[in-house]
Amino acid sequence: MSITEKQENTVVVRPEGKITAANADDFRRELQELVNAGAVNLTIDLSSVDMVDSKGLAVFIVCHKTITEKGGSLTVITE
Repeated sequence: MSITEKQENTVVVRPEGKITAANADDFRRELQELVNAGAVNLTIDLSSVDMVDSKGLAVFIVCHKTITEKGGSLTVITE
């Protein structure tokens, strides 16, 4: 679902298409796997995302909470 790359101490995730109830759980698992693997500084690049619904937004909130508890940061960019 996403293209992932490491840039210095940050992992950049570039999902494509839509982040909606249909795929939000898969996206959440993808982000959780990155955090479990040690990524605590994440950037989510939404430049290739057409739509995010409320369930997709909830994924960002949960990810932010998890990462900040580990001393990291979550950045979301749209362009």
